[in-house]
Amino acid sequence: MRKLSKLLTLSLILTSNCSNAITASSFDESNPISGPINYYGGPVITNPTKVNFVWYGNWNNVSAQSTIANLEYLVNNIDSTNWWKIVSDYYQTINQQTVHATSQISFGQSYYINYSFGKSLYDSDVISILQKLSLNKEDIYLVFISQDINESGSRGQYCVDYCGWHESWNINNQNIKFALVGQSDCDICSLQLRYQELGFNYPPSGTWDSLNMTQVLLHELAEIITDPVGTKPAWQDLNHQELSDKCLWTYGDTLYNSDNGSVGNILVGNKVFMTQQLWSKNTNSCSMFLN
Repeated sequence: MRKLSKLLTLSLILTSNCSNAITASSFDESNPISGPINYYGGPVITNPTKVNFVWYGNWNNVSAQSTIANLEYLVNNIDSTNWWKIVSDYYQTINQQTVHATSQISFGQSYYINYSFGKSLYDSDVISILQKLSLNKEDIYLVFISQDINESGSRGQYCVDYCGWHESWNINNQNIKFALVGQSDCDICSLQLRYQELGFNYPPSGTWDSLNMTQVLLHELAEIITDPVGTKPAWQDLNHQELSDKCLWTYGDTLYNSDNGSVGNILVGNKVFMTQQLWSKNTNSCSMFLN
């Protein structure tokens, strides 16, 4: 996941959801990447899938525990949303059989690993972290690094060149799908700053960390499902952008009020969250729901 150039949306339309003339597009910081997304013959994830969290670093304080609880809730309920229907509309065609991506995602369990590999990680260290676990190739693993961790590798440096990434790798003799997500509130990875610019003192649910991490988590999760194996691409555009990449930092039109006076653009269970749009292959455009 790489943050694109920022764009301040100037069109503020008064809606019934928000009395201060702000819509979801007021949060936009980029434009969609135009051009169709194509199927290249690779697999998508079709079976019901558990998503496991791996917490590396310091996640023991009260705020961190609130963040963790909010993200667990998010993953446990995201498959009931219209947003996830965009993901499950993608498919694979193998041996002349077409099967859609899974419509069932659930939270598995959390693993806590303190500082076994120090505070400066490389991509290979992320794999080493996963090697410490009892892995299941049918699951997805999201590795979260706390704010005091630096991570770098072939993609560049976290919080400078990207906010997260996903990969598949042979780990402990199994092909494991995983992603990196960071806690940092650095400018290129933060929605908090935009919320505060627009006058909101609180995130729609959970903590500011969970707001910033929600988008990165869901961005990478949607891409793992629809384009899981790097050596066998499934859904990408001509420039190798995946369904989340094409809509990064765009948020649609509709806002929902949360109980604490904030806003978000998606209802997940009984909570309001904020996340980016996804590329709908049906309309060749970004959307928060399947058209």
